[in-house]
Amino acid sequence: MTGRKALVFLLATVACSDSSGPGGPSFPTIPSAIVTQFCIRAQVVPPQTRSGSLATTDCHNGPGTPYYEIYRVRVASSTAVTFTMTSDFDSYLALVRIDDVNDPQGSDVLLAEDDDSAGNLDARLSFTLEPDTEYFIFVTAIDVTETGNYSLAMTS
Repeated sequence: MTGRKALVFLLATVACSDSSGPGGPSFPTIPSAIVTQFCIRAQVVPPQTRSGSLATTDCHNGPGTPYYEIYRVRVASSTAVTFTMTSDFDSYLALVRIDDVNDPQGSDVLLAEDDDSAGNLDARLSFTLEPDTEYFIFVTAIDVTETGNYSLAMTS
C-alpha cells in the first residue's frame, strides 16, 4: 500500500471552521493559507452517517492517483469510533491526525487504513479518538479509476 500511504501523506491543506454546538467539540479555524487543495465534505462529530459520491471532479493528487473526499472529525472526550464505508466500488479508508495545522506535511500521522475489513470490498477501521485533536478520514477507492456512491457510518 505504499501508493495509498503516499496519498495520505500528501496531506498538505485543510479547511473549515465551525462548532458542533453546546457541549460538543469545537472545530477551530484552520489557517486560510492551508485551505487550497482539499475536498473536505463536512465536519463531523460521531456518531453519524454521511453519504456522498466519488467523482472525477473530486480531489486527487495527479495522474495515477485515486479521487478522494475528506471529513474532518472531532470528539468532545476520548471515544472509540468505528468508520464503516459501503460503496459501489472497492472502498478504502485512511485516518490521519495532524498535530500542527500550520505544518500539516510535517505533522501528519497515518493512524489507520483499511481496504476490505467490512466484507464485500467495503472498508472498516476503528480507532480511539482524543479530544482537541485534528482527525481527517479519507474516503477513496482502491483503484484509481473507480468512482460512485458511498455511505460512511461513524459509530461510537
